[in-house]
Amino acid sequence: MFTVNRSTTSKVLKLMEQKELIERRSVPDDARLKKLVLTPKALALHQSIVEDIDSLETMLIQGFTEEEIQQFNAYIERMKENLTGKKDGECQCK
Repeated sequence: MFTVNRSTTSKVLKLMEQKELIERRSVPDDARLKKLVLTPKALALHQSIVEDIDSLETMLIQGFTEEEIQQFNAYIERMKENLTGKKDGECQCK
């Protein structure tokens, strides 16, 4: 949906490596390639984020019926489809 260039990707990966969230490991069959592996620190952070998102979602949908939640999700899906129909997933808004 979003275009990310090589330079940005490289910077993000370097930062994640500095923060000890990923490790670059050699690939046995191809010396040019590196395998990115999440560290235990990253896995713990991921779990914490998932729990926070679940709690937030529970708070957000409090008081809504199942039908209202399904309708809302359908609207969000249509909005996503509208965005992905744009060039490079970018809004062409003025």
